This record gives sequence, C-alpha cells and structure tokens, in this order.
Amino acid sequence: MNHSRLSLNESTHEQIHRHLERCDESFVPRLSERVNLSEYARKIHDSANRFEEWKDGELAGLLAAYFNEHTVFITNISVLPSMRGYGISGRLLERCRDKAIESNHRSLELEVDSRNIIAVGIYKKYGFEVIRIAGCTMVMRLAIGC
Repeated sequence: MNHSRLSLNESTHEQIHRHLERCDESFVPRLSERVNLSEYARKIHDSANRFEEWKDGELAGLLAAYFNEHTVFITNISVLPSMRGYGISGRLLERCRDKAIESNHRSLELEVDSRNIIAVGIYKKYGFEVIRIAGCTMVMRLAIGC
C-alpha cells in the first residue's frame, strides 16, 4: 500500500462522514441502521480522539476513542472496503493502545456485535477479551495497566 500516512485528529467532519458512508455495509448491523451518520461523524469529530490512516489523500482507516478517567472507550474502528487486508485496523489499535499507556489509562474497551466475526477475530488477535454479553452485543476489554 503506497503513499499511506498516519495522523491524529486531522480529519474534518465531512471526511469522517464520507468515510462512514463508504464503510457502512461493513458494520453488523449496518451503522446507518443504528445512528444518523452525519450526527455521529459530528460527535466523533468534536469529542473523540481520532487515529487515522490516509491512503493517497483519502481517509482509509479511522479509530475513534473517548479517553475517560481510567478507560479508553473505542466507539468506532472502520476501514474502507478496498483497503482491508493491509493491517490498518491493527496499526490503529496499536496507536490507540500506545497513547492510552502513555496517558496512564488502565484498559481499552469496545462493543461489537457478536455476528461480526471478522471484527471479533481482530480484537481477540490484539488481546481483547470478552467481559460481558447482552444479546448480540459483546463488550471486550484489553487490560493495559494496573
């Protein structure tokens, strides 16, 4: 994958919105069935730490997280369909984990639909463990500190 670069909090609301639209069908169930994409993109832009990977000037991968007192809550991980298989999710998770360690957080947490086998597999590969299940929603945690 040529011409890729990483950034933090560089994307605009419009770039986030466009990225989420292009990734919509990858979510289980589709993200647009759960949230208004424009409003969600605005919330991510205004309130979350955004770990981004760009390919040829386009937002190829996005991880959005809220750094709370002890826990970092990952609200979104998405990669453009054409960019899957290049390790983008892993690089974004590693950057978020490193930032969380640097800022003395104790864990990373996220929610994922248990039917999203690919996402669950990626999270387990990076050390996340299931801590709670409610219906189809799994809460997973990666412990990183004391």
